[in-house]
Amino acid sequence: MSSKRALAVAGILAGFLLLRCASAPPKLVLEKIDPQTVKAGGKELVEVKVLDPHHQVYRLVLHVLDYSGYDFPLNDSGAYGDRKAGDGIWTVLVPVPWNAPAQDYSVAIVAYDKHGREIFVKKKKQKQLLQIKEIISVE
Repeated sequence: MSSKRALAVAGILAGFLLLRCASAPPKLVLEKIDPQTVKAGGKELVEVKVLDPHHQVYRLVLHVLDYSGYDFPLNDSGAYGDRKAGDGIWTVLVPVPWNAPAQDYSVAIVAYDKHGREIFVKKKKQKQLLQIKEIISVE
């Protein structure tokens, strides 16, 4: 293959990769839940890495699905348990009530846009809510 043709092919591949990265939807990756089992009256540290090349994610909220109204915003401000501002790792310290029954609690960490709307992404040709579902255990 001539060097001009090789350069053209390389340019096309680079353009394809650039377009693919530029159109990548936001993604949430669970980094940490600590401790694995929390005592009533304790705090649960939750960290989520946000991969969002187009800055669509404006807010993350941890919702305790078993109890309406138990919603905890995550932050990336370097405060309230977050280690470093702006590093893409969002954090929340979830206070567990001292009288919380010992059981597993289903939680969902949901992404919202700047207008307060839930963010949906295409996965396998279907729209799905951008979220992470997990279990927090209380002893």
